[in-house]
Amino acid sequence: MRAALVVLVCLASGCNCGGGSTSGSGGGAGGSGGSSSAGGGSSAGGGTASSGGGSTLSDGGQLSCVPGATALTLSPTQVMAQTLSALAFTVKATTATGMQDVSNRVACTASRTDDTPPGTFTGTSYQPAAAGTATVTCTDGCLSVSTSVAITGLTQTFRDPGVAVTGRFGGQPVTGDAMKSPQWVYPHDDTRFPRNIYKQLFQWRAQGNDQFKVTFAGPNATVVVYTDGQHPLCAQANPAAGCYESSVDEWLAIAGGNAGETVTVTVDGVRPGDTKVYRSTTLHVGFSKRDVKGAIFYWSTTAAGIRRASVSEAAPEGYVVAKPVATQLATPGGTVKCVACHTVSRSGKKIIAFSDTSASKGEYVYEVTLQPPPTVTLTTELSTTKGFGTFSPDDKQVVATTGMGLAQFDARTGMKIAPLPPAAATNPDWSPAGDLVAYSNKSGDSPGGAALEVVGLTPPSSWSTPRTLVPAGGKTNLFPSFSPTGAHVAFAQGVKGGHGDKTYQLWIVPSDGGVAVELIRANRHVNNQVTDGQFENNMPTWAPPGDYDWVAFNSARPYGVVVPTGGIQQIWVAAIDRSKLGGAVDPSFPAFRFAFQALNENNHRAYWTLDVRQEADGGTMPFDAGPPPDAGMCLMTGAICDQTSGPLCCNPLDVCDVALPDGGATCHSGLQ
Repeated sequence: MRAALVVLVCLASGCNCGGGSTSGSGGGAGGSGGSSSAGGGSSAGGGTASSGGGSTLSDGGQLSCVPGATALTLSPTQVMAQTLSALAFTVKATTATGMQDVSNRVACTASRTDDTPPGTFTGTSYQPAAAGTATVTCTDGCLSVSTSVAITGLTQTFRDPGVAVTGRFGGQPVTGDAMKSPQWVYPHDDTRFPRNIYKQLFQWRAQGNDQFKVTFAGPNATVVVYTDGQHPLCAQANPAAGCYESSVDEWLAIAGGNAGETVTVTVDGVRPGDTKVYRSTTLHVGFSKRDVKGAIFYWSTTAAGIRRASVSEAAPEGYVVAKPVATQLATPGGTVKCVACHTVSRSGKKIIAFSDTSASKGEYVYEVTLQPPPTVTLTTELSTTKGFGTFSPDDKQVVATTGMGLAQFDARTGMKIAPLPPAAATNPDWSPAGDLVAYSNKSGDSPGGAALEVVGLTPPSSWSTPRTLVPAGGKTNLFPSFSPTGAHVAFAQGVKGGHGDKTYQLWIVPSDGGVAVELIRANRHVNNQVTDGQFENNMPTWAPPGDYDWVAFNSARPYGVVVPTGGIQQIWVAAIDRSKLGGAVDPSFPAFRFAFQALNENNHRAYWTLDVRQEADGGTMPFDAGPPPDAGMCLMTGAICDQTSGPLCCNPLDVCDVALPDGGATCHSGLQ
């Protein structure tokens, strides 16, 4: 749940608002950092007043109980609207002498059941941010009152600068013209997106049209965009293509206004010398209700190291890399030459990776930091050879490859605790409950002929006899990854094994045994065609949980009209329908590409974990008060930034992106 929020900066003299909570009939508003009940939520996202944190009035005064009040009433009630115009509310108190207008004595909040920003309050005037339903709550600190605001049937229109006359689209659209109707290429029909993803490039064959009207029609909001279809990434498409990349405001209207819903998307085209309007087939795309949290740490062979990004960021950061500028690790780390074969703990606080530096070579354990680089806590105590590792749920232990098999280690000291039973194993993954480790039962990084097995742990170091989850059956099964609940394991299955095996496909199997199911739509539904899926779909990992599950993987598939033949390994993501997990039906949706990747970047092994830059309750670190003392320099919201080098934005939900008239970039909100 997202709420209208104001962060109070604590000055040296201290804050005046306390951190406690207040309550009353129907729930009161908490102090700065405090909590409130039915109407107010918590400061992390459940209804903190935008006028000052929930305990101050719009004029800066403090809340105080209305003397003699027994109840509050709010008008209007049960508001239904079709615009985003500001709504003026009146709050009255019931007292022994009658009804008293107390609108200037209350603080008001807005909250939603999805993660779309709910809007802001100025006094008792509410400015909604997007279509959908919000709960409005007003309180005097003792009593509170709530009502709903439902904005549906909203139509918002946007126009790109290159568009000529929108009136050209007034005619009755012609559908199904194979030569003249625009043809969708990307995204694939029925794709699901995180509500908070940063930008997606919608791509179609222009079919001779030169002006376009893109319509996103949803249950709450319909968004119409007029565009000339021009985009630098699509300029070289052959045959010619049209493309549309949403701005932050447009994506808020499209995905925020229809969070948790599915919209239909059509593109109408007009052409010189022709009065007709030609319409594409209908595309269906859906959006998560909740933000998809976490950080993605992926191995970039282009950078010879690990990059970090979130779904809301415009570009990744070189977290620990050798190129283009080698990361300098504090002693005993040295200068990075290569970092590979990494694993990130589920907490997002630890990394284990094979590291080749000027100081040594071996399995390093790192502490994840707010700003790069990470802190080295172990260098070569686990192994001096390349391999894979996985952390226990509490981050205190590691299971890593040693020789041909696996062993259990202390993650802090590197002391070996016990060997695991399998004589040969690789690609280990420790379950969220800590009771199982899944692995491939051959040695090497991508061996052929491997079965998928699990071995159980009775703490502290008693390991069971291995149990087969997926037999080899003439193929190879690699890179197992437990789902957030531990109930399922995603993995890659190929024919030969090794690097470059295009036959790798993603599968899911119950962790307690059962029938494995191929993720057919994630593997094979590409560019609105059903393909053979021969794109080396490999190395799946799961995102932190939300209303969908999400699996990230690397694939050399085509990317719309931009990379029409594929061939470059990049990170893709497919939503998973939880209601279909455990059955015989494919639970996946078609996949989308992370836009923060450079087109020529070769990427693998995307670990998606909790983000240390965000608080555990889903809020953000209080970066408005300045960077943490040990985080180094960073840039505040609104500051000019450099997309390729220099300090990062302090707020992890900010992105460094073009925002100035001269094409310069600033740190500004990447929330959609």
